[in-house]
Amino acid sequence: PLLMPVFSFEEPTGPHRIGTKLYHWVDHQRNEPYSKNPNNRRELMVQIWYPAAEKSKGDPEPYIRNINELSKGLEKTLSIPAFAFSHMELV
Repeated sequence: PLLMPVFSFEEPTGPHRIGTKLYHWVDHQRNEPYSKNPNNRRELMVQIWYPAAEKSKGDPEPYIRNINELSKGLEKTLSIPAFAFSHMELV
């Protein structure tokens, strides 16, 4: 957090709470052409936001889920040190 400041988002100002739902879909009929593993299949992650009920309860969703895994992937792919993204779990 010292080199890259932690930021925060404005609180929503609308009349509704905001809900979110994550989906992880796998198309078992199609190979993943960008993988060296011939057993990998096409995958798609989808996140949907929606107006939630007024009395909805639940934990806040993190800005980026699984930031540690994402950081490791960026480090491997782009040669950016994984620690450069460690502050994102504080958002």
